[in-house]
Amino acid sequence: MNRFTSAPLLLGFLVLTNPIVSLQDPAHREKVAEGEYSEWQDGHPLKDTGLTWTIWHTKDGFEVEATLPPDKGAFIAAALAGPGSAATSEFKKEIQNSSVTRSIDLQLTKLLVLQRMRLEGVSLGDLKQVRVAKCQVSENEISCERREGTLRVKSEGSLQLVYCYPFPFPTSFTPILRNNKPAQNQGTPIKLAMLEEVKHKLQLTEVSGHLHAEGTEKLTIGENIFDTDRYLLVLETKAGERKITLWTRNHETVFAMEDSMLGPGLRIQLNQYKRYSDF
Repeated sequence: MNRFTSAPLLLGFLVLTNPIVSLQDPAHREKVAEGEYSEWQDGHPLKDTGLTWTIWHTKDGFEVEATLPPDKGAFIAAALAGPGSAATSEFKKEIQNSSVTRSIDLQLTKLLVLQRMRLEGVSLGDLKQVRVAKCQVSENEISCERREGTLRVKSEGSLQLVYCYPFPFPTSFTPILRNNKPAQNQGTPIKLAMLEEVKHKLQLTEVSGHLHAEGTEKLTIGENIFDTDRYLLVLETKAGERKITLWTRNHETVFAMEDSMLGPGLRIQLNQYKRYSDF
């Protein structure tokens, strides 16, 4: 896998290598692409923020597997609520009933329409592995089963599910970009269901927005420059307008992302990437 710290142009973006087939999986999945996102501040990657992911081609469509970076704040909170601590009973109860997501699994159709999402993680009460949520996407409803009960969002039209932890998982925008293609310098309305973790509790909310194609742009990653398509997603949330900028190419991999809810100068960006076949 290539890293964006070397001077030469990375061949992983230009040459398709031989597909990799998982022989251990009875479905014989074929690896399509793999990579790693990190948080970048003012042009430099931040330590311990890597999010690794792999896209597989299956007989029914595609599967995306991702491992999130450790949530240090959550585990510090768990330690503060441990036995013998001076924390309040309310805080200890909140932590005992909370969990933190460590991995994401997405199931998509052959047309890159998201059908299912599974979140696995760790309970902050006893640090055991737990199923955080299992979401199902149908034509008029998105439902997410969790330990505290089922979250549901109904809609007259189709909704597209996006998970935030606290920022959106960049690869989840690939099916949105593929299935909503505004012409250059044009826009299209869009509806999302945002699954977000607020104080280690999941919330599912319908959000309306507008996806605008802003044209092509040269994107610098490390010492390399790539030609990309830039999109601006403007969401109308209860907290106000939220702007998400996406850099992609051919509506496949999202190279980089900025979110107005994050700090200034902070960008989610690829620092490793390798593609084996087309989507």
